[in-house]
Amino acid sequence: MLKGLKRLYAGDNQLVNEKDEEFTFITSLTNCSGLEHLSMGNNQFSARILSEDTNNSRTQTNSLAIRGSIGYVAPEYGMGANTSTYGDVYSYGILLLEMLTGKRPSDDMFKNNLNLHQFAKMALRERVMEIIDHRLLSHEDEVIRQSENHNKLRSIMYETLVSLLKIGVYCSNDSPKERMEMKDVVIEMHKVRDIYLSAEKW
Repeated sequence: MLKGLKRLYAGDNQLVNEKDEEFTFITSLTNCSGLEHLSMGNNQFSARILSEDTNNSRTQTNSLAIRGSIGYVAPEYGMGANTSTYGDVYSYGILLLEMLTGKRPSDDMFKNNLNLHQFAKMALRERVMEIIDHRLLSHEDEVIRQSENHNKLRSIMYETLVSLLKIGVYCSNDSPKERMEMKDVVIEMHKVRDIYLSAEKW
């Protein structure tokens, strides 16, 4: 279990409890308390990223001000758009895709019009397991190996990962109007959590 990945952004800078050894990657990922805070219109992702970079770059142009966050900041901000919850959704989507794939949006492989969003979108849904960072699933893999119902559990795991990847892709669309709203992200994350926890019946 990668403790660093439990540091999922949670609205008021709260961190998931790292001492809870039973708190797996997916259960921590689908903990939506911080997302519910953001869904109420508090565009803290975007405002914080842009304000920090701007404060550190007062004498530079706006395009240079967001250089340190390229890949995470919504593309409309590069054209001077105001911060918004749509920008938060984009940042969350990219972060989610990075956590699932283990790849940063600035990795060298992303060039010639290929980015992390497109990389994940092309994998849906038949190639999902090819791009998932399997280091995240060490706990789940061990449970599946020891279970008599390993086929059913593997199917639940696959549907969980597909659902998470879809959320990341929908959230990181270039067009703000094509992104999910944060309240819908919370709803979908709750559904994913329920799918994942249904494995306990097996």
